[in-house]
Amino acid sequence: MSLQAFLQELLSSRTPLQLIFIASTFTTVAYLALRSFTKRPNDGIPLYTPQGDYKKRWSYDNPHALQEAYGRNRNSLFKIWTSQGYQLALPARYLDELKMQPDTKFPSALQNFFIGPYLWPVEKWKLDYVHKGLHKDLNKHLPSMFLDAKDGANELIPVEFPECKEWTPIKVHPTVLKLVSKINTKLLIGNGLEKNKEWIDISASYTKNIFLSSAKLRVFHPLLRPVAQFFIAELRDVWRCNSRAKELLAPILAEKQLKERGQDYKKPVDSIEWIRDDASDPKDKNDPHLHAILQLILGALSVNTTSQLITNCIYNLATYPEYASLLRDESKEMLTQAGGEWTMDSMGKLEKTDSFIKETLRHAGHLTLTFQRQAKKTITLKDGTQIPEGATVFFPTVAANFDADLYPNPETFDGLRFYKLRHASPENEKKFQLTSISAEQMQFGMGRHACPGRAIASHQVKLILAHLLEKYDFRLKDGEGRPKTVLFQTNQFPDPQGEILFRNRR
Repeated sequence: MSLQAFLQELLSSRTPLQLIFIASTFTTVAYLALRSFTKRPNDGIPLYTPQGDYKKRWSYDNPHALQEAYGRNRNSLFKIWTSQGYQLALPARYLDELKMQPDTKFPSALQNFFIGPYLWPVEKWKLDYVHKGLHKDLNKHLPSMFLDAKDGANELIPVEFPECKEWTPIKVHPTVLKLVSKINTKLLIGNGLEKNKEWIDISASYTKNIFLSSAKLRVFHPLLRPVAQFFIAELRDVWRCNSRAKELLAPILAEKQLKERGQDYKKPVDSIEWIRDDASDPKDKNDPHLHAILQLILGALSVNTTSQLITNCIYNLATYPEYASLLRDESKEMLTQAGGEWTMDSMGKLEKTDSFIKETLRHAGHLTLTFQRQAKKTITLKDGTQIPEGATVFFPTVAANFDADLYPNPETFDGLRFYKLRHASPENEKKFQLTSISAEQMQFGMGRHACPGRAIASHQVKLILAHLLEKYDFRLKDGEGRPKTVLFQTNQFPDPQGEILFRNRR
């Protein structure tokens, strides 16, 4: 019996003797674990401790804690306490040197960030099927996926944002989350799942629950997590979704196996086939349990980032109405030039819209840090600085986003900031696009593990905003400001209950 099964059985029995045993064991382990959790590694790297209660600040004031640390250590490697123990923050000058280090030496630490074994009961290396499939197939099929995204926007936006002649309140994030879940399911998975209400509900809730589950698990030392997992409601919901998704995908996989035996079979373009093609273990090719987890991960990562970005853009359109008219005029002009039908080329010409979205992302990226890596071996940099074996490193993206040396008046929302930077000189033309990556623009990561879906996400966000601007007006509720950003550890969420007013344009 596994430890997880043993603990689950133990907790479900609830006899007095067992509860006493659990309580005493948990208390002892907690004491020992917390002592080791706060022990500072003796590696000679300077430690920065934010002012005040640094643990509380990491959980609830993370952006400002990182900005404070970055302001004093921007050009050097430094150590800081995180909810996963002590980690190393990188200065921008090391990113180019580190970005293409091989995974055998410097792999992504995102699986550790999510604490994958508690969420996804499959062998760790099999989760890489998602990453491989996206890198190999996603951009190759970008034109056909763009058409699916365009059809999805045309069909689904009127459903989620219905006709409304008078100013009406709308909870933006749940509405956008459902819309993006449907569109992403259509363009990534297909097979009719975009019309399956249960799958869409699972996809939408999974997005939230994997982030909250991992965030809550990170509060506990690794020695405490085998017990703590059973008290996290969002994690139990993740397990339920894994199980139900398996049941929904099983008949689709069975039908695929049947169809591919036919003489006139033509392989469809969808993420299920990408993973089937990449499966190095033949048993994985048609395993509904594995496919369920991988498709939910794929959906969650793409749905979460895209829906949060669109939500924040809508909040900003309501807060700064002067940009709504500006972007609407740009959309009309580009749509007319394209003959009344959006194309990938016409999307690329929406430079002001691109800038507005990028400025929104600068102010409210979904993670306060990116470029999370773990050193499998000691890495010696060109200047002699060493990253010790076993260390987890990151780049404090939120701090760079508000660096006054990089962005004058960084606290001010300037929707045309990146448009002006692009046109400041000819060499800047391609430097400051939404999907651009550099040491100063790290919202999508960098190097070997940069976000592979940022191109289709960029088109999708622009398509949805162009549709919404054409059909609706937005404004804040009377007497209320912009819905606030919710912070927890390194996550920044748009207020899930935030409301603004919308109506059809007259």
